[in-house]
Amino acid sequence: MKLVKPRFFIDMPSLAQSVGAISYAETFEDLGVNAYDLHFLNYKKPKNIKVILGTTMPKMVMAFSDSRWTKCIDYFGMMAQSFDQNMKFAINEAYIIEPNQDINDTFPNYDNCEFFNCEVSSNQITALQTGGFLIRKTNNYNTNADLPVTFFNHTDDRKEVQQDDGTSIIAKARQINLTALNLTGTEVRKPIGGITYGWHYTMPHSANLEYNYTVEYDGIDVTQTKGGNTLYNKRHTTGASYVDYPPYQIFRPHPSGIKHPEANSGRKVWDLTFSYISETDYQQDYSSGNSMWRWSDVIEGGGDDTVPGGWSGIRNDFTSRVLYGTQGYLPFIFQPDSTKDYYTVCRFDQSSFSCTQQAPDLWQFSCKIKETF
Repeated sequence: MKLVKPRFFIDMPSLAQSVGAISYAETFEDLGVNAYDLHFLNYKKPKNIKVILGTTMPKMVMAFSDSRWTKCIDYFGMMAQSFDQNMKFAINEAYIIEPNQDINDTFPNYDNCEFFNCEVSSNQITALQTGGFLIRKTNNYNTNADLPVTFFNHTDDRKEVQQDDGTSIIAKARQINLTALNLTGTEVRKPIGGITYGWHYTMPHSANLEYNYTVEYDGIDVTQTKGGNTLYNKRHTTGASYVDYPPYQIFRPHPSGIKHPEANSGRKVWDLTFSYISETDYQQDYSSGNSMWRWSDVIEGGGDDTVPGGWSGIRNDFTSRVLYGTQGYLPFIFQPDSTKDYYTVCRFDQSSFSCTQQAPDLWQFSCKIKETF
């Protein structure tokens, strides 16, 4: 297996939950599943969602503490979905005054995007086959302006709303809505692995040629009796990135109509070393701002978070986007080879990260990545 510029997809709701930045989350129209169960890459937990006929109302909302969270989104995906092409989904950013009172919705800017197992028309996403799908910005960083490029416009983080009494109130863009359009002709109730959205980071070059790739079978206990017999106890029967219903794999497209379970077991583990990583690619100078969010005088315009000298996105380096994005322990989506559509849910299997200087402004670091349930 080649490792060509591995890519990391950081699940933003997981990070927001870990730092207490989720304000509320709800589902509507008897969706049949808790909003929190749809998030956090919790694909193993069974979730059967119900979508009634013909409606385009929001099915799920999740609000965050401020606009920085929604403005960082440059990918969206759905795991282990089993819907046909008569089911269409959409996400949008909502400007809210108070819980469940949004005054304006903004759909993502799908220019310069790469689509895996899906297509978008009139802001509606249609999966081409059952399985996972994923949409990501291919120009997620504008190097000319040194600013992130995301689904939602950075400069529009708030809107002024006139009240009936003549006063005005500020609505801030800090909520994500999921909608669904059911064109099947009947009510649909089918399983889903969950949804994911956040930001991604592609390594500037491939890992060193000498790396370790392992498949661990940690769910099997082997005991030899006094009589010489060998006994096996299999504590879990399926592997990582696998569910017990078609499409079986959480991201790989699955041909419709095939119902045979696919063999999959163990956890894949990558033990990687990256050499000659530039200082700006590994960890930028944080003297002008905090360790993850970027502060700049480039952006102009209104908004508490986008005034000159204010917040302007996440820094474009491994430490800011990946290490701080996962806090070192949160799950993320790993694409070992960014030229191939293979995705799996992983965690870092290490308690610390260190780097070694090899030459002026060039560094080496290692990481161990393991699939997770």
